[in-house]
Amino acid sequence: LFFAVMMLLSQATGFVDSAFVRYANTVRLEDRRAYLRASLTLKVGFCLALLLAALPAGSLISRALDKPELDLVLALAVICAVALNFLTLQAAVYQAAERFAAFAAVNALFPVLSLAGVLMGTAVGSSVSGPRDTSLVYVIYLSAATVVGAISGWGLVRLTKPLATTEWSIVKRLVSFSKWLIADNVVYLTVQRLDLLIVAGLADPTGLGRYAAAQRIAVMGALLTGTLSALLLPRASRTRGSPAATRRYLVQAGLISVLLSAMIAALWLAIPFLVNGLFGPGYAGAIPITRIILLGTLCIAVYTPLSRLFFAEDRPRRIFYLQVVRLTAMVALAFLLVPRAGAAGIAWAVAGTEFFALLYTGGAIRQVLRTQAADERSRQAR
Repeated sequence: LFFAVMMLLSQATGFVDSAFVRYANTVRLEDRRAYLRASLTLKVGFCLALLLAALPAGSLISRALDKPELDLVLALAVICAVALNFLTLQAAVYQAAERFAAFAAVNALFPVLSLAGVLMGTAVGSSVSGPRDTSLVYVIYLSAATVVGAISGWGLVRLTKPLATTEWSIVKRLVSFSKWLIADNVVYLTVQRLDLLIVAGLADPTGLGRYAAAQRIAVMGALLTGTLSALLLPRASRTRGSPAATRRYLVQAGLISVLLSAMIAALWLAIPFLVNGLFGPGYAGAIPITRIILLGTLCIAVYTPLSRLFFAEDRPRRIFYLQVVRLTAMVALAFLLVPRAGAAGIAWAVAGTEFFALLYTGGAIRQVLRTQAADERSRQAR
């Protein structure tokens, strides 16, 4: 619960990062600093609200789970998440500048520090007095989050002038752009774990175990897709109003999709070895389930790079609509298929959800291209 809450809320202000990348990539350097000041102001405001809500939220969640002893644990998870929200803005600065080595290094900082702390804490604790209490893990995560948050905050302040010089018109523009991203985040986070909730409620325990194992392996393909598509966001934001730039971007997105598809195909072939090696022969039933899920991952590899074009719009409502399509398809297909096919049914629901998302994205991109072509003809006529 600690880790889940921490990682979930670490993305709570992700809409600020995306909005910053979208605008910072289309303006001169001085204006980029103004957008960074506005983004940092928004981050500070949201993170202060999270800090004030940390203990009440932790208490509320622990009472709902009938585990009052988790009050402080969940409050610490929220505090860690606040620090990580500044790390994501630091990463966005490098993403906007297309300095992807620095972007990757910043994103890796927290997990590397956490892993090093856990390994050292376990080694020292075991050698001194046997296995340590899990409270040590909370302290390690809190320390790692504090360090990366402090480093990121210091770096962000160095890149900006004092927050008192924040241009509130830019803050307003970011908020106006971000409202669709906020709605997108809410629906996206709902869809992310909805499959597990449905299969846990409708499938038998054996099916749940097989599906959980299959998802652990299939997520490797989804991580590849999310990572590589992030590289395309800065370029997608510069395509606004330019059919030529959009065509170049589509070629790049197509190449990315081909690369991702090849990686997913390799993962498909390796599934029997991965399942047997990681979970043992008793989980052989997870092999076909994993392959069904990967069909959906293949659709994600095609539509995710294309969907970055939605960020070039002033009102990126198509991003939100995409998540609504996914949520609707997931609920409809899951309740139709899971009672009939169990864990395999939820896997087909996941694959079908991403197929419908692909269809929607393809149709939306065609509309974007038609609109750009019409605008180009209008300009030429004038």
